[in-house]
Amino acid sequence: MRSIEHKLRRKGWSEKEIDYSVKVFAQAKEKKQKHLVFMESLLEFFIAITIIAATFTISIVLVPIFIVMNSSWLFLLLIAILGLSIGLIFEFLIHQLETFESRHHIMFSVLVPLIVVINIIITVSISNKLIDQLKLSKPHQNAIVISLVYTFFFLLPYVLAHIRFHREKKRMEENKKMG
Repeated sequence: MRSIEHKLRRKGWSEKEIDYSVKVFAQAKEKKQKHLVFMESLLEFFIAITIIAATFTISIVLVPIFIVMNSSWLFLLLIAILGLSIGLIFEFLIHQLETFESRHHIMFSVLVPLIVVINIIITVSISNKLIDQLKLSKPHQNAIVISLVYTFFFLLPYVLAHIRFHREKKRMEENKKMG
């Protein structure tokens, strides 16, 4: 409910209006039918699977690029851009759902990046094996560096959104105390 309170405060609602709205939302949540609760859980699961599938698809596409690209800086830039792009989509989807609570955010901010890192490590290992099998005179890619770069840029939009949210919340609380 904190995000709803935050959004309503940003829109200039009075504390009385916010309290009433939060109360209505809480009552609605308590009275929510079981199939709707199930559908919300399914949606959360679908978002996680979609992000993981998108990263997996990108990883498959990256295998030939891993093999042919000679510039490691250009390659890391490409990884950073892909991580940031998927991270922005992840952040957008997560924050569009009003049902997400802090436990969901913690789960998604730990579980999804962990799976992404494992996926990238596997993909880099496969591309390095292909380099060996094709007997290319190309150095192996470093799976740890690539997954760290991807994960950093993947999580960047999510972390920045949380920092912004907490700064605005703190500012509003200070304004509330002053006003």
